[in-house]
Amino acid sequence: MSDWNPQTWSRLLRRYAGPLTIYAAQWSSDPEDAVQEAFLELFQQPEPPLNVSAWLFTVTRNKSISASRSRSRRVRHESQHADAHPCWFEESFETGLDAREISRLLDDLPGEQREILVLRLWGELTFEEIAELTSSSSSTCHRRYQEALEQLRKKVGMPCPNSNP
Repeated sequence: MSDWNPQTWSRLLRRYAGPLTIYAAQWSSDPEDAVQEAFLELFQQPEPPLNVSAWLFTVTRNKSISASRSRSRRVRHESQHADAHPCWFEESFETGLDAREISRLLDDLPGEQREILVLRLWGELTFEEIAELTSSSSSTCHRRYQEALEQLRKKVGMPCPNSNP
């Protein structure tokens, strides 16, 4: 569709992006992604479809349903994997920690903090290695790690070992 000019693309985006997103939301938890993929596919067509509107809605529908099925499969596989594998933590009678509760709390952490905590504790990476991996500074990684630990400690009611109760 290289013969279409930028104004035409802009007009199509303004006209259809909103309605397509609402339409895609019926099936997908990320409707914007389905719409974006549909427009990308339209841009790659060697010839414009006869009915651009119908084509966009059809492709958006198919991509939304496909994404929904993919998500369902992923959730099912992750659930099966989680059931077949141990929790993040082992039960500890000495500390009274509930492994499933701690795992749930870990899942509740912001993504950046959880990622750094996992890389540090389970991956045994240094803060410099984590910084390189996450494209941030080692001091930022250390700060996020400390924040994650503090949040977990507060939620389970355990004071920091280096602080007064």
